[in-house]
Amino acid sequence: MKLYIIPQLHIPGCTNLSPAGIIESVKLLTNTNNSNHRLQSLRINGIHSIKKDDLETLENLMMINRTKKERNKIFYHENDAAIDRNSIDVEVCPKCEQMGIVFDCPRGCEYGCRGCEMCTRRCAECGICIRGDHDGELEEASCAYALCLKCWLTIPKCCFCSRAYCDEHACRQLHRVSDSSAGFVCGGCRSRNPFENPYMYF
Repeated sequence: MKLYIIPQLHIPGCTNLSPAGIIESVKLLTNTNNSNHRLQSLRINGIHSIKKDDLETLENLMMINRTKKERNKIFYHENDAAIDRNSIDVEVCPKCEQMGIVFDCPRGCEYGCRGCEMCTRRCAECGICIRGDHDGELEEASCAYALCLKCWLTIPKCCFCSRAYCDEHACRQLHRVSDSSAGFVCGGCRSRNPFENPYMYF
């Protein structure tokens, strides 16, 4: 029987899986007695039942020593490209001590902002931490993402309400506008002004 090398186990968001089942799978795929099993990449973000002890077991099985091996930084706006540089996508958040993807700040922040998505708000465009609207830095996007002021000034705005969309969601809006050079119309304005909006007829 032909054996296949399985270097990746990507099961993010599979909430019905148990930590014990994941550990057994990783044991099978990291069996040192079988050269065909060399697991190099494990993605388990979104499986909320994973605990710190489970993560340590998985790291030991994959021979990952986070204290000696420098961790590759993960920036919020880089999405999967940055996550793929690490053997395991999750770690313990230094703020809430829960399992998740822990993001770094591209500007080398001195505010100790390193943390998961729930603990530190970040700009969807450039990934920097946003400390709050008290200093004028936080801006809201129509797509409910947070933006820093610098990015907010440069991205597309709705023709009617002037609210911004991050680039990811703006691309989905532009195809709805008959004249893309004129900008786009956000979902809120389309639903509120179905007859006054000239861009509704496409």
